Amino acid sequence: MGRKKLLAFSLLFSGFVLAPFLMLLFSALTNGEGSLSFENLHLLKLTSRQWVLLGRSVLLGVGASLGCIILGAPMSFLLHRTDVWGRSFFKKVYWLSLILPPYIQAIVWSKYIQGGMDSGWTGMTGLPAALFIFILSFYPIVTLLVSSGLEAMDQSLEETARLHRGPWTAIRKVTLPLLFPHIACGAILVFVFTIINFEVADILRLKVYPLEIFIFFSAYYDEKSATILSLPLIFTTLIFVWAQMRYMGEKSYVNLGRSQGGDMVYSLGRRRYISALFPAVITFLALAAPILALLKGAGNLVNYENAWKGGAGAVWYSLWTSAASAGGMALFSFPVAYCLVRMRGGLRGLLDFLIQTPFGAPSIVLGIGFITLWNQPIFDAVYGTSLLLILAMIAAYSPFVIKVISAGIKRVDEDLESVGRMGAGPLKVATRILLPLTAPPLIAGFAVGFVLSLSNLGTSLLVVAPGRSTLPITIYNYLHYGADETVCALSLFLLALTAASLAVLLLIYKFLSRRAWK
Repeated sequence: MGRKKLLAFSLLFSGFVLAPFLMLLFSALTNGEGSLSFENLHLLKLTSRQWVLLGRSVLLGVGASLGCIILGAPMSFLLHRTDVWGRSFFKKVYWLSLILPPYIQAIVWSKYIQGGMDSGWTGMTGLPAALFIFILSFYPIVTLLVSSGLEAMDQSLEETARLHRGPWTAIRKVTLPLLFPHIACGAILVFVFTIINFEVADILRLKVYPLEIFIFFSAYYDEKSATILSLPLIFTTLIFVWAQMRYMGEKSYVNLGRSQGGDMVYSLGRRRYISALFPAVITFLALAAPILALLKGAGNLVNYENAWKGGAGAVWYSLWTSAASAGGMALFSFPVAYCLVRMRGGLRGLLDFLIQTPFGAPSIVLGIGFITLWNQPIFDAVYGTSLLLILAMIAAYSPFVIKVISAGIKRVDEDLESVGRMGAGPLKVATRILLPLTAPPLIAGFAVGFVLSLSNLGTSLLVVAPGRSTLPITIYNYLHYGADETVCALSLFLLALTAASLAVLLLIYKFLSRRAWK
């Protein structure tokens, strides 16, 4: 496939990603006859209550971002630039807290740990409780991005500054300025993911702006009002999406290659043991404590058996739809990622921004958009089937997969492709050179897409096929029925399924990495 065809495909794919949002906007600005109408725009004049809700959501996003920086950046520095005790172990486990979706953290901390947050053990309710949960859920995002920056950094710069000016000056004058784009990008992503989340607020009974949008659609069945109300939130998050693109520039979000700065720089001496308390406490709160609480809440084996009887269908349904979604993401994201890496000019930046639009869209808005777009007579073969759920997951999470695959493509020397084109066509170059070298990031992208699809609740709640249920939806329903043991057991099934899938994919990734770079 030539580069012009790749560009055309990428533009078509961006159209597919944007179509639900454009359809929502069209629906909100037209009347029943299809004529342009601005009668619903008065909803943009938010009520005082809605301004309070929007302000609370923004405050929650800012607080979560600051908290994740406070936890995530020092965690990354300790694990990659010091000899802190147990750093190899903590490097392997801290990111595993990402397999606990925020709504699982909310369920655990609000109900099962010492009777819940409102029992007096933590003294936290409402906004502080939500902040606590979002920080525990999202701090690994900052840690991963900062780690990527540290691994890609030329360590000789830090060593030279440390020898001539001392450790603190080296950190302040060299390390932090070079890491600032990664820290800022991590904070922006946390802000966006927090401000668009409604599941945690729903479980904690905290009134926030995304929940207001959900209520207008699910309780009042007012699609147009829900769409108009979502516009301020979408425009706000898109500004931050543009900001994180500007800060990161050509830098990779993940480092899939060998580290340039992986060796220890700062010796902590005797403090290496006491310093280990920092990653140990965070890892315990974010990962170990919730799992232990779920194990305790699930009770005896009979409860697991009952949970399996009630949720086995949802487990298998989630497994195959998530695998199909992740496969679609890898398939469609590869040519788009290649186009973004190899293309030059202003069109590239525009294309990148358009494809990243789902970053800043609440999951509930994407679900409404897919219903509006596909609930047409010509799409009867798709609407109401599992294919709609798969397409929604592809649209929602392909931007993440594209970033992962792009990091791998950047490592492939473009000269290899140029030499290959001298004696072969583009298809043979792709299959003989490009695909073998980028197989590991393709698997990594598949893993990201699979985990995100498997844990999705907001969008799947709206677009799942009638009579079917994913595992997160089943957990959500049992939670509202008050079946606590079943909720805990099914949550553990979700975590076990995610962990086992990641373990298999990690083995495949390592095998392909050894073959690709021998």
